[in-house]
Amino acid sequence: SLEISGASPQWTVSPLALSLTASGVENAASFTSAVAPGGLISIFGNGLFRAGAPTTVQLNGESAQVLTALPFLVNAQIPLDILPGTAVVSVTSGNGTAQESITLNSVAPAIFTVAPGQGAITNQDNSLNSPFNPASRGSFLVIYGTGFGAVTSSGGLSRVNTPVSAVIGGIEIPAAIAGLTPGTI
Repeated sequence: SLEISGASPQWTVSPLALSLTASGVENAASFTSAVAPGGLISIFGNGLFRAGAPTTVQLNGESAQVLTALPFLVNAQIPLDILPGTAVVSVTSGNGTAQESITLNSVAPAIFTVAPGQGAITNQDNSLNSPFNPASRGSFLVIYGTGFGAVTSSGGLSRVNTPVSAVIGGIEIPAAIAGLTPGTI
């Protein structure tokens, strides 16, 4: 990424300096400032990626897994063992290093979407749930979200520590299981 400054005919081209703001660190599903340990975050700024150089993210000095690095966006996962409270987010790219303080909640649940008004929710047969493809009464749904907080691993599954329920049609339904999808973050 390049920055062009000056005025015609004296333009100057230089590498784009890395910059970010605390308000540019958001929950990757809700795009709000509510973020939690283990959650996926979107970091918006400038100079976050430069070809030929890795982009890294740390929270309180602990490495976060980077999923996507683009010049104006980085998607990463907050480490599961980061404690709630104030955390320093540090991003390093080929354009420099920048850091900002953010607040981590113990939980910050949000559901991913696949289209406006369409949650990332699948029916028991793995088909996308929608008004045109509703779940059968008594069947299970899988709701993809982030920000459910710390997990405990047992028997090959990583379950969230905080109880989770869904409200469907005004009725609260406890989750059969709430945790990490095996093989994904």
